[in-house]
Amino acid sequence: MTRLYDKSIEYRILFAVHISHDYSDSDVLVGISQRGNLLCITKCVVSSSGAIGSETAVHNLSKAEYRELLEKSKNNGLLQESIDKGRITLKEAVMLGNE
Repeated sequence: MTRLYDKSIEYRILFAVHISHDYSDSDVLVGISQRGNLLCITKCVVSSSGAIGSETAVHNLSKAEYRELLEKSKNNGLLQESIDKGRITLKEAVMLGNE
């Protein structure tokens, strides 16, 4: 994944994905930019000189990475939540991974 540093990127959230590792669990968001780029959005906690804040990191996703995250989202029910909220349709989600 390529990290994007441009803070002016506008995107639409499509669905969330819960990812489990041996050492931690996290949720990431999958979105699409206005230009049609697939994105992975993560929120990180940062600390500097005793102050705690958060940072949003945005990365480009390849089609293969997108399909992998889509499958995980289907398996843990988060894709269905996004469909129910009107963020995306199943047809759109599948098409974005195949284009």
